[in-house]
Amino acid sequence: MSLTRAQHSTAQRLLDDGCSYRETARTLGVGRASVMKALPGYGWTYRQAGQFRAATRDRSAERRPA
Repeated sequence: MSLTRAQHSTAQRLLDDGCSYRETARTLGVGRASVMKALPGYGWTYRQAGQFRAATRDRSAERRPA
């Protein structure tokens, strides 16, 4: 299913504000794939995802009880 013009503009605004594809799709009541197809390029690269995982892994180790 493709997005209507109103949904497309709302999705664009949400993604520009930093919302994830998942959150944007949930807000619009459509599938995540529909948003990703209509507005590509807002996801993380593999490098960014790896950097985030490394940063959260380091932080989660600090919070573990000894």
